[in-house]
Amino acid sequence: MRSQCQSEQRRAVTRAVKAVREAPLSRREREHQQRRQEVLAAALKLFARRGFEKTTMADIAAQAEFAVGTLYKLFADKDALYRVLILDTVERCVQRLIATLEGPGDEIERLERYIELKAKLFAGNVPTARLYFAQTAGGALTQTSGLDQAARRSYERVLLTLE
Repeated sequence: MRSQCQSEQRRAVTRAVKAVREAPLSRREREHQQRRQEVLAAALKLFARRGFEKTTMADIAAQAEFAVGTLYKLFADKDALYRVLILDTVERCVQRLIATLEGPGDEIERLERYIELKAKLFAGNVPTARLYFAQTAGGALTQTSGLDQAARRSYERVLLTLE
């Protein structure tokens, strides 16, 4: 009974989040999101090529063709940008995995689709995965401190869907 209530609550939250995300954005909000995505793409490219430590905010600004000040309007610092880059990827993957698990078909069919999707998601996000694993290797407390817990909380939502 408790599991059924939790499942219904998760679905209600998912529907509410989806409704907010699907609400039309103003031109300014769309431009802000576009700039943010361009900066994240530039950062991922540079982090993958040079590594996190050797990449500066100035490098990212140049790659994204923005002023450094624009980056600091979008992200407090390079650590915040890294965090958003990783957690945005995790969240997109988690949403798709949950949708697959809640989709049509019996348990075996849904699990087969889940495994197939998980492999596709990983293959499609190799640069982000490499960056994450490079930054968290050895479990050292670095700028990624707390990131593992945030990513784990997102993944736990997938696990709760399996119940």
